[in-house]
Amino acid sequence: MGVKKVGKWIVEKDELCLYLGEMDDGCFQVTRVGDRIELTPMGLGGSLDGILQPAYHGDGEK
Repeated sequence: MGVKKVGKWIVEKDELCLYLGEMDDGCFQVTRVGDRIELTPMGLGGSLDGILQPAYHGDGEK
């Protein structure tokens, strides 16, 4: 399972750009198939993949 990170994001020129305050910052092309997503970096590095799920708060609400 992945690590929860807090940061900012923005869409620029049809790319998802993540600003996490780390070396993980960068822009990605996003591809979705069903509930799975793949983030392909627009620079060096390998693709990331994951599953879209609703965000849950501490009280169990979405």
